[in-house]
Amino acid sequence: MLERIDNPRVFNDPDTLARTATADCLRLANDIIAKRGHFYMALSGGSTPQRLYEELAAAAGQTDWSCWHIYFGDERCVAPDHPRSNAGMARKAWLSRVPIPSSQVHIMFNAGNDPDSAAAEYAARLQSLPRSADGCWPIFDLALMGLGSDGHIASLFPHTDALHEDRHPVVAVQPSEGEEWRITLTYPVFNHARNLWFMVAGAEKHEVLARIQRGEHRATPLPAQRLKLMAQPRWYLDLAAAHGTSDHSDSAS
Repeated sequence: MLERIDNPRVFNDPDTLARTATADCLRLANDIIAKRGHFYMALSGGSTPQRLYEELAAAAGQTDWSCWHIYFGDERCVAPDHPRSNAGMARKAWLSRVPIPSSQVHIMFNAGNDPDSAAAEYAARLQSLPRSADGCWPIFDLALMGLGSDGHIASLFPHTDALHEDRHPVVAVQPSEGEEWRITLTYPVFNHARNLWFMVAGAEKHEVLARIQRGEHRATPLPAQRLKLMAQPRWYLDLAAAHGTSDHSDSAS
């Protein structure tokens, strides 16, 4: 279980957070490309990662984009050109502005698919990734993660069956009655990522961060607390979000 937030990096504002995360991301990608010739990354939606994507778009000449393979941690069941599409946001902010081959950008949902079929199709796409020692799970070099004020990560929401999924790498989930369906990677995939980075900004996140920092499970763990990661996660927080955490080990301006 994710018991606490260790060694968070705290920045004065989301833009500074994004610039530092961008430099770290490029450094990680270039190191892995030098070793293995490719870099597999799972993206998150949200405004904080969007700033990272915009910074990456400006990083011309700083990496070999032809070696990047882009996937998504979750997606709403909307067309890629829909304003609420994670893929659409990432494409506009970053992916359409750098020469990553289109065959190496793997979106989760196309208009006309039903959620369960889209989840099954995406699980099949993950077969080309490196696998865990037991051969069961794909391994990403980097998975980006946001954090909802209710503790949800990706589209792993409180009180949904997806929280207990341990056989499939991708599932369809409806957060609550009447909301649009989503597709999400499941815990075993995130747990096997070589690197998992939380990017969290905004005062509305400080209460949930404080609860994680206290190791407070109450009757039921938050979705974020259910992670059982193989590697130590990295936390990028802005001051507003970090208000509820107990130690700020790397404040930056």
